[in-house]
Amino acid sequence: ECLNFRILLLSKNTITKSTNTTPHPGIADAITWFEDQGWFPFPFQLEAWEAWLHGESGLVNAPTGSGKTYSLIIPALLEAREKPEPKKR
Repeated sequence: ECLNFRILLLSKNTITKSTNTTPHPGIADAITWFEDQGWFPFPFQLEAWEAWLHGESGLVNAPTGSGKTYSLIIPALLEAREKPEPKKR
């Protein structure tokens, strides 16, 4: 079965494809978690993770059941993990 995936990044009102080549350090942890589940991330998920973690925004267009939720929740969790705990008053 062939699945059609696209990651569209919005930059200055122009739709572009991600050009980041520097991997984010948290991506390795996400891949390890996927492998621990017996899965491997799709290329579009890796691309979405990198884009999010490098501050880009956009849309994920993929068929139902293809992993869109993981393409967006994983980088959000990685980003939250990196933020320091708020100071108590």
